[in-house]
Amino acid sequence: MKVLGYKKCILCRCEPPIKNSHVLPKFVFKWMIETGGTKHLRYGATPNKRVQDGLKLPLLCLKCESKTGLVENEFATKIFRPSVNNSTLPKKYTRSTYEFVASVHHRIQAHYIKNSETLCDFSSHERRSLLVSISNIRKFLSGRRYSASPQRFFLLPLGLSSAEDYSGFPPNWHRYIRRISEMDLIHTESGDLFASYFKIGPWLSFCLVKNEGQPWYGNELFPVSRKSLEKRTILPPSIHEFLHERAERSQETLSNVSDKQQAVINEAISKADFTGSGRQMFDAISEDVRVFGDGAFKKTRN
Repeated sequence: MKVLGYKKCILCRCEPPIKNSHVLPKFVFKWMIETGGTKHLRYGATPNKRVQDGLKLPLLCLKCESKTGLVENEFATKIFRPSVNNSTLPKKYTRSTYEFVASVHHRIQAHYIKNSETLCDFSSHERRSLLVSISNIRKFLSGRRYSASPQRFFLLPLGLSSAEDYSGFPPNWHRYIRRISEMDLIHTESGDLFASYFKIGPWLSFCLVKNEGQPWYGNELFPVSRKSLEKRTILPPSIHEFLHERAERSQETLSNVSDKQQAVINEAISKADFTGSGRQMFDAISEDVRVFGDGAFKKTRN
């Protein structure tokens, strides 16, 4: 399916966009390649195809792309790299953190409103709410509003923490929660929760477009500097189920790899550097083996 972009920049709405705006930040895919032990990435939808970058499409003009790059570079330098390299978490989130997360969700929502194959599964009210969310975030990012409210942003370093009990977890949990990068729109069947979501390595973020009665506490971002991490975080049960399902889906990808590509993967793994730059991947694999034993490499479903 051809991925559709925009004829005008989704931020300034004045200039034509460049053709290669990243939806998820470029630095994330560079990190995945640098620390994965091998030189290639594979997407769950097309596991037999090797890629070296994330999804790109016409979204932002050159000026807005440059502006977005500034907050992305600050997040990568001050938060992302210290967390994945040294497990160092920030003491506070700043307005720049809020801008970074808002910008990523803005691109994700703009992408899916044009390209989601499952958008028809959402109610007409949810689709309208998504358009309103895109507008609210754009007004904030373009300086016309102090915040993106009523949209609420959450940022959680779930891949940098450990669970006390792993019963019921998928056997590839640590590889998924620490390494995978992805994005989506999520909603509950009851219609009481609707959000955009992205995961960049161990960091997860949600933009609540709609939340009626679902418990959600801790690690919310605000357009002012404040303490970063809450001692207590409460997420709706549906979010826990969603993450487990995504981990299982990642594991199922292995069953769609052809014999030819599996041989390519095996050769790449045999030559991979898991002692130097690929240590982060090795640590994730080792933790899955420690917790789940032989099950770490068994498929979760037939």
